[in-house]
Amino acid sequence: MQGDDLDRFGDREAHRELQTESLSDVIARPEPEGASNTRNAKEMARLDAALAIAKLGTFDWNVRTNQVLLDQRSREMLGFPPHEPVTARDIFERIDPRDLDRVSTEVQAAREQQASLETEYRIKHPDGTIRTLISISNAVMGTDGGLERMIGVFNDVTERRRVEALLRAERDRSRGILDSMGEGFVLVGPDFQVLDINGAALRIENRPRGEIVGRSFWEAWPGSEEAELGRLCKQVMTERVPGRLVHEYVWPDGHRAWLELRVYPSQDGLALFMRDVTQQKQAQAANAHLAALVAASGDAIMSFAPDGTILSWNAAAEQVFGHTAEEAIGQKVSILVPEDHAHEPNQFFARVRAGEVVTFESVRRRKDGSLFEAALSLSPMQSSEGEVIGVSAIARDMTDRNQREKSLRDSQRRLNAVLNNATVAIFLMDDRQHCVYMNAAAERLTGYTLPETLGRPLHEVIHHTRPDGSHFPLEECAIDRAFPEEHQTQGEEVFVHKDGSFYPVAFTASPIQDEGSRPIGTIIEVRDIRAEKQAQVDQRVLINELNHRVKNTLATVQSIAAQTLRNASSTQEAKGALEGRLFALSRTHDVLTRESWDGADLYDIAAQAVEPYSNRSEDRLHLTGPHVRLPPRMALALAMAFQELATNAVKYGALSMAGGEIRITWEVDPADARTELHLCWEERGGPPVEAPARRGFGTRLIERSLAQDLGGDVRIEFAPTGVVCTVAAPLNGS
Repeated sequence: MQGDDLDRFGDREAHRELQTESLSDVIARPEPEGASNTRNAKEMARLDAALAIAKLGTFDWNVRTNQVLLDQRSREMLGFPPHEPVTARDIFERIDPRDLDRVSTEVQAAREQQASLETEYRIKHPDGTIRTLISISNAVMGTDGGLERMIGVFNDVTERRRVEALLRAERDRSRGILDSMGEGFVLVGPDFQVLDINGAALRIENRPRGEIVGRSFWEAWPGSEEAELGRLCKQVMTERVPGRLVHEYVWPDGHRAWLELRVYPSQDGLALFMRDVTQQKQAQAANAHLAALVAASGDAIMSFAPDGTILSWNAAAEQVFGHTAEEAIGQKVSILVPEDHAHEPNQFFARVRAGEVVTFESVRRRKDGSLFEAALSLSPMQSSEGEVIGVSAIARDMTDRNQREKSLRDSQRRLNAVLNNATVAIFLMDDRQHCVYMNAAAERLTGYTLPETLGRPLHEVIHHTRPDGSHFPLEECAIDRAFPEEHQTQGEEVFVHKDGSFYPVAFTASPIQDEGSRPIGTIIEVRDIRAEKQAQVDQRVLINELNHRVKNTLATVQSIAAQTLRNASSTQEAKGALEGRLFALSRTHDVLTRESWDGADLYDIAAQAVEPYSNRSEDRLHLTGPHVRLPPRMALALAMAFQELATNAVKYGALSMAGGEIRITWEVDPADARTELHLCWEERGGPPVEAPARRGFGTRLIERSLAQDLGGDVRIEFAPTGVVCTVAAPLNGS
């Protein structure tokens, strides 16, 4: 066994085949009957020679006694001296701890299953080295049918694993070099089979290596054989001359990219380099587009060196400044700047060199020396390394625009003055019903400022809810129908203030039309009608109140007349009494009218009642008490009572004599559950008083009608010193 046999025993399959065909036949099979010892010796010698050539060592493990028989080669591999008894435990103790658990598990499984076993592991040799062994064994059964022995071979693969590790390292190094390349790389064999591909190419392809390596180039890239790429690869393979192709590729998922492909002949195949140049192509397209824009732009577009030298000059720059490109390029920026602005280029160029974009307005000079207002924008021009290598400038003649803007501002100021001086609220809405303007009156009316409503649907801001709390849909809003229906709408609505309160308004909404009579928005005029609505309510209340008071007054007059006539002894007496009582009623009405029938002060009522009987030279009437506000009904009732008491005092009481006097005093008691008025009319200095045989009209009017009108208690006492009338009536219940 020299050539092919050595190669055969150089791998695991050869070892397993050798063991199966030779070792098992000699050791594991029962000896045939009649075989001679000479035949066995020859077979063993042949086996040993084969094992020696393959550098394999043998072992015979008696699993029942745990003894292991090793040949000399196995002892050398494991480091056991010749003739030293060896057990399975001795061998396991030399297995590297990193592999011990695994090998123990595998051996135990083979014993339990009575199966063959092949395993690889490391051992610690007594000479201090770590060796790698492969053991292959078969199970041998005893006569009782149980496992008796495991026989097999050892193969020392230490050197092979070392070489393999070196080869892997070299492959990894080569792979690292390939994968570190910024460009994609594909190695193709002479039959167009893909032999290798690096990481950059895989990233471009966005596919795993397994979908490409090992396949034909045409299979890995379907459709390429008949395409321009396929023709280029075949040409380079045949002519052995490099080729280049730039093309836009479309992947099955729709992804697109521009690739630069360079194909070189290798030793017996092709080396293909690929680079994604999509950004470069886009930059080229952008530059071409930019160049077209610069040429077509109405703005002057120029570029300057850092020192202010003009580098480029478009057609619009010639129109704006008057210099041709030939005249301007190579000149300094100072030819464009008037003397009183000469400091600006250095100032602004320094900011641009620092990376800043500078936008400003200034004055510039034309070729003929005339000046014009210009808007300028300066930005840095940078190299690929980010270094500022120049300044790009855009200049626009602002003379006409500034004049138009000034005219527009003047017009806007006049319009704003008119709108803000208007007393009605004015809103403007665009074609989406969004608020674009509201005047000062509208801000006061709604509580919102223009910035708060700008760009918002006006309906959602001030008209979204009904007074009952229900939602008010936009489609039901008459104001918002003016735009889609293209006609003016008028009416009344209820708006929602910013504070949540509701208020009524009258509105007129009209569509705004452009030159083509197309509606582009809505103008809304809104008037606050809260005062009008309140005036209408007040008018109805006033009419009802007037009707009520007239009826009450007529009833009072009717009652006074009836009782006066019924109790008078003569027509003349009835006439005088009736006139006095009606005059008292009239004076009380005067007091109430001055107070808009909202009530009257008790002092005013009392003073008005006794005023006809007062004299500046006499001090006969005394009124004492706090200010007490009386409702109209109570004021009228007390005024009539004062009239009756005063008339009686003039005829029969204190005012019938020169020294008589009257004191009217009152106070308010707030301690009661209901606040009460306590009033007293007291006469002094008059003739002695005797109780009348019968009570006249005046007395009955006071004690009955007054008590009923006041809802309180009224008493008249005819004391000898003078008449005393006391009143106790609730104020808050009147």
